Amino acid sequence: MSDLQPGKYVVTVTDHGIVKLNEKPWAKLMFSNGAVWYGSLSDKAAPYTTKNLVTAGFSGTKLEQLNIDGAIDPSHKVEIVMDNEDYEKNGETKTVLKVKWINKVAEKMSDADLAVTLGGLNVDSMLAEARNDLGVKGEVVVKKSPLLGAEVTTEDIPF
Repeated sequence: MSDLQPGKYVVTVTDHGIVKLNEKPWAKLMFSNGAVWYGSLSDKAAPYTTKNLVTAGFSGTKLEQLNIDGAIDPSHKVEIVMDNEDYEKNGETKTVLKVKWINKVAEKMSDADLAVTLGGLNVDSMLAEARNDLGVKGEVVVKKSPLLGAEVTTEDIPF
């Protein structure tokens, strides 16, 4: 984990379970980038921990199922946010990199959803105005879309 820096990472869960730390149960998730997250199962923290577990892909109906291999789909992607956290030990301030948030990965909208969502907006004129203000020339973008598996240009968008 020493190569990791504060930031956002799209990862999968590589291992999971319930562990005992300081005589208390904690949920533990290990991620594909080497990061490890611990979620407290205290009365106050348990609602946040269980929400994070479900976000990470936990499909069980009982918490003890977290110890079963396959309780989290290994292909389920999440975005984790990592940041430094200071703590004191023996009168000395130390810094550790921690997983602060476990978030759903934002997915690209389908063409149909895009047409419905953006159909009533006059974004094209706003883009033209922004380009004009910034002195940037507009151009047709042609790229291969990994989600659609085809070449997509800005002219393909029906609005």
